[in-house]
Amino acid sequence: MLSTLVLSATLQSSAVQVQTSPPKSEIMVVGVYHFDTPGRDLFNPSIPEIMGERRQKEIQVLVDQLAQFKPTKICIESRHTSDVFQKRLDSYWKGEYDLKQGERDQLGLRLAKQLGHKSIYPVDVPSDMAFDPVMKKAEELNKMDFIDQLMAETGTFLASIFDEDVADKLTMSQVLAKINSEEADAQNHGTYLKLATIAEGDDFPGVEMLGEWYKRNLKISVNLFSQIENEGERILLIIGSGHAKIIRDAIQDMPNVDNVSPLKYLQPDSLA
Repeated sequence: MLSTLVLSATLQSSAVQVQTSPPKSEIMVVGVYHFDTPGRDLFNPSIPEIMGERRQKEIQVLVDQLAQFKPTKICIESRHTSDVFQKRLDSYWKGEYDLKQGERDQLGLRLAKQLGHKSIYPVDVPSDMAFDPVMKKAEELNKMDFIDQLMAETGTFLASIFDEDVADKLTMSQVLAKINSEEADAQNHGTYLKLATIAEGDDFPGVEMLGEWYKRNLKISVNLFSQIENEGERILLIIGSGHAKIIRDAIQDMPNVDNVSPLKYLQPDSLA
């Protein structure tokens, strides 16, 4: 009888423990194009006059929309060992720094100050992707037509957002909604996967290149997870859209962490 009572009490205690488990943390990845068009990527779309009156107003609306997520920390695509943006934020708080054109300033620092954050969190681990060996092997295999077609497909997709006539009709929130769509994730990731098929025998330059890309994004994901220091953290990551798919997949599979879609906040009526 005593054993039965002990077992019953143990089960009840376990049930209580399950019911009172800590709340999940949430991470929202906001994929962006690089506002200052630094030219480091395979494709470098741009929208002119980011610092002009119209786009600045739209960026403020965009920041207001992201603020609704109520992040506890804001992470950006900057080397994780660098304090450049922390120093910028410190100066921005003092009124001694004017925001530059890049998205890390326009979205990251602006949102941090608006929400009263005194810290910004860089999480990137830059690396070089060996693209030249892929092109060399494609030439050897007479697959340059394949490469040209792949580049054309990606260019066509980007033109559907960034072509001057199209982009002029879109707000900044609408642009980001498009590049954070499932279609955009599939296009970005699909391009890398197709490049990985450039191979011959035991020579896999496309796989080597993609492996380096995966490695970088997994390192970024680990840096991102390391920011979860308290129960129920709400972490916002602002990063180039090409990274988004892999990082979102890592978040999706990470126990006790929820992946939050930015589309919930980027819709035109989300401030209504």
